[in-house]
Amino acid sequence: MNLEMIITLSRRTLEEAILISAPVLIVGIVISVIVSILQVMTSIQEVTISTVPRLAAVAAVAGELMIGMGMGLTMELIFEGARFAGQILGFQFGYSLVNVIDPQSQVEISVLNFFHYTILLLIFLQGEVHHWLFRLLAHSFDMIPPGTAVVSANAASILVRAAGQVFLMGLQLAAPALMVTLMTDISLAFMAKASPQLPVLSVGLPAKMLSGYAAIWSSVVFWPALAHKWFYGAVVGAERLLKAMH
Repeated sequence: MNLEMIITLSRRTLEEAILISAPVLIVGIVISVIVSILQVMTSIQEVTISTVPRLAAVAAVAGELMIGMGMGLTMELIFEGARFAGQILGFQFGYSLVNVIDPQSQVEISVLNFFHYTILLLIFLQGEVHHWLFRLLAHSFDMIPPGTAVVSANAASILVRAAGQVFLMGLQLAAPALMVTLMTDISLAFMAKASPQLPVLSVGLPAKMLSGYAAIWSSVVFWPALAHKWFYGAVVGAERLLKAMH
């Protein structure tokens, strides 16, 4: 990690912090200005009059932000599972130093990481999963009226269980290629033992790459059904999360 990447990550962190806190801060400022104008017009200088409305408005906006962030997080965890699979296979294929720039986070990621993420994103768009999210977002106003969202232990538990599924999803995507490359390593080890003159170091990596690519090519046909199952589970999990926050 060089100095330029550190500066980029710092700027991205500040941008995300501003985007998350801006709605709450803007509402607090607007409420404060309105209350101040009313106090000047009515000559009422009670501290609670200026504090309670501001806290109530900030709490209402923060609750709506938590609803949206919770729904988005349950879906984003699926893409993180795909990234995890790509990261595992990147090390297994010897691509740990072959990276590309992620256009979203502006950080370096492995080639297979980006490949798995892109394929899952295409499946997401082709299956119109974003329409499911829009319908769930519209339904959330019926489930949780504005200003009534609460954070409960049940909601936190749902998010923790969803985060734990990242590793399982990543292993499911990477399992075929991992098994094939493992069998390739074992076969090369036996061949090297039987014939020490065999240049295993120069043959092993290309053989692992070719066998791994063949495994991915063969298993990618099953990804849409698997991804739709995950997306459906994420939408169901987001609905349970909304019920837990009511």
